[in-house]
Amino acid sequence: MADAIGGHCMSGSSKTPVSGRAVGKLVEVSAGELDEVKRLLRRLTQLDDQPLMAKSSLTNTCVERLRDRATEILVARRQRVTLFGASMFTETAWDLLLILYLAQPGHRQTISSLALASGSSKSTAIRWFAYLEQRKFAKREPHPTDKRAAFVSLTERGHELMNVYLAGTLRSGD
Repeated sequence: MADAIGGHCMSGSSKTPVSGRAVGKLVEVSAGELDEVKRLLRRLTQLDDQPLMAKSSLTNTCVERLRDRATEILVARRQRVTLFGASMFTETAWDLLLILYLAQPGHRQTISSLALASGSSKSTAIRWFAYLEQRKFAKREPHPTDKRAAFVSLTERGHELMNVYLAGTLRSGD
């Protein structure tokens, strides 16, 4: 099982058509995949710290598709700000989640780099990052040489929730 969201990035056999309300199409899922979807939905409503899905359960192709989708979302957000102005679209927390999700392994982010990448002020980035930390979507680690700075990243839970969300935004056939 890669992941069981909307029939995307899944492995397995013995699929059963299930109606998808949001898409209006039939999506084939196996009984096991349907059970996994139910389990994930229960987990999302519980908002606990247990892992939603094992990292090893995502195929490289699936991870690549999720990262591509996150990039598409971030680019589209930047385009709408360019066209309509920033005052209409102030979702700093979402921008921070996308930027942290897309961070390359080994590339460490700071609040200052997040503020710059999101186009928000440092104080706004700090405030929204604190909110993400409180919800256990993101974490900070001390900077080894600069006591004023910290490295920031998604928690495993934050990364898993982004995977679930992004997988749900993929269209059938993607």
